[in-house]
Amino acid sequence: MNRSEYAAQMWTLLDKCEACLRHRAYTPTNMPDFSHFDKPTTNQSEQSTTAQNVTPMANTTQKPTTPETRQIIDLATEIAGCRKCSLASNTQHKVPGQGAIPAKIMVVSFYTDDNAEKSMFPMSGNILSQFQKWLSAIQINLQDVYVTNLIKCNPHNNGINKNYIENCMFYLDNEIQIIRPKIILTLGSTVVSSLCQKYVDINAYHGQILNYRGFIVFPTYHPNDVISNPFLRKPVWDDLQKFKAVYERMLSDPNVRIE
Repeated sequence: MNRSEYAAQMWTLLDKCEACLRHRAYTPTNMPDFSHFDKPTTNQSEQSTTAQNVTPMANTTQKPTTPETRQIIDLATEIAGCRKCSLASNTQHKVPGQGAIPAKIMVVSFYTDDNAEKSMFPMSGNILSQFQKWLSAIQINLQDVYVTNLIKCNPHNNGINKNYIENCMFYLDNEIQIIRPKIILTLGSTVVSSLCQKYVDINAYHGQILNYRGFIVFPTYHPNDVISNPFLRKPVWDDLQKFKAVYERMLSDPNVRIE
């Protein structure tokens, strides 16, 4: 599969995710011409043939392809072809980050599970439902957020080691640089520990402001933690209120120093 075909798949996937996030039926939109992603560049006659072979889309609405969107599609293509470790080699569908591009809020969850791999969205099922409730409680829409996982592959209950995390950090770092969020909300101890490159006890550090390469990081519990332990609802609610306050301060004054 060449790069333009990967890009076309990603466009369709993002289109479907947007429909899902907006709680409406999926209606395909006109797909941009991604043939320029392939090298060498095809000549005019070849481009005409390629255009004829593209399946016509039902809706005539065309979405603009921003530079950030192109970069994310390029990165998703690279993730799809990753073979850096055994985890990548044994995963049929890697799940790249999705959502608003660029975005003021970036959410980093842990890894791709069975449901996420099937839905091709970084969070799914009860985890996604729980997280949507969190955002709704602080008046933030999921479609305005970029969501990704630290680990893009499904470990299939085999466990995750340091090597897997180090390989995937390359992709996460690229996502951060492309999205350039105002604030990064991390879910669970492993994600924030990976960013800080040391063990971070989420029980001690949740709700605190951290820094990762100049980006503000706000750690809280993973939705699965709360599903397993309802007593964590109160500290998560406190974290969310603090997160919203910090976020609003940053929007009102981009130069404010958050400590």
